[in-house]
Amino acid sequence: MIDEIILQDIEKIKSAVKADFFADKKILVTGGAGFIGSWLCDVLIGFGAEVTVVDDLSTGRIKNIDHLLGRGKFKLVQTDVCKFESQEDFELIFHMAAHASPDEYQQHPIETLQTSAFGTQKMAEFARKNDATLLFASTSEVYGDAEVIPTPETYWGKVNPIGPRS
Repeated sequence: MIDEIILQDIEKIKSAVKADFFADKKILVTGGAGFIGSWLCDVLIGFGAEVTVVDDLSTGRIKNIDHLLGRGKFKLVQTDVCKFESQEDFELIFHMAAHASPDEYQQHPIETLQTSAFGTQKMAEFARKNDATLLFASTSEVYGDAEVIPTPETYWGKVNPIGPRS
């Protein structure tokens, strides 16, 4: 069911984007082996972009992107986003690296904070140096313990500021 909803949403988005907007653009996707990041990579490759993924595979899965490995316009750099270095210039950066699962970020609170704070700082600085556009994506955790799944953008959430998800 979730895959069907995502595919429908992707088709809506694709129809709203000029077909050649991403063609031949060099794009960096942090967290590109994650759930949303891997879908984004599929779409960007489909649009003809050259995609580099930075993912340490701590929460992302190689199976999410294994069908893209070996394709000429796709590259995986397996490293922590906080340690990523490159001499390449990118036009767009989609920063999606995160520990999004409550179990995951409660077991690894320091790594979660480092990815969120230092990883974002690193990508913002990288974007500045490259004169690139940076898109920072949050996680579904902004909604708290959501009562509506899948959660639409119009949902205000159920957030407890002193609960374990905060």
